[in-house]
Amino acid sequence: MMKQWISSFLSSQDNSGKLQAKTSTDRILGRYINESADFHIAILKASDTYCGELVWVNPNCSLTTDQNNPNRYLRYRQLQGIPILSGLTFNGSCWGEGKIYNPLDGKYGECEVTLTADGDLHVTIRYSLLSTTKVWRRI
Repeated sequence: MMKQWISSFLSSQDNSGKLQAKTSTDRILGRYINESADFHIAILKASDTYCGELVWVNPNCSLTTDQNNPNRYLRYRQLQGIPILSGLTFNGSCWGEGKIYNPLDGKYGECEVTLTADGDLHVTIRYSLLSTTKVWRRI
């Protein structure tokens, strides 16, 4: 409980240490684990949009570098710390108009994120005509 309070307090401060009011659109901010438990993703605010980066990679994950990236110059970078979500904007009911990168297959897609009542994220990913929804659990 104390850990959650401290985390909430720290996330309510800007870089100068001044307190900021959290808006309802900021409910998405936090740390999540993907369905396969291979990655922890931190959702952060970047100006008027939201983004996400990998902040932890399971040591048992078969990937340690971004080896599937279509850009051959990025294939040797470590997965931890890479951006995987960008450009999410709140539209009243969900966060949409974003882009997502899947390091498991090296594909980029469009995404929309919905926050559930229990604090988890439903991440809908669209690749051309195909779409899939993944559940990321808040941790």
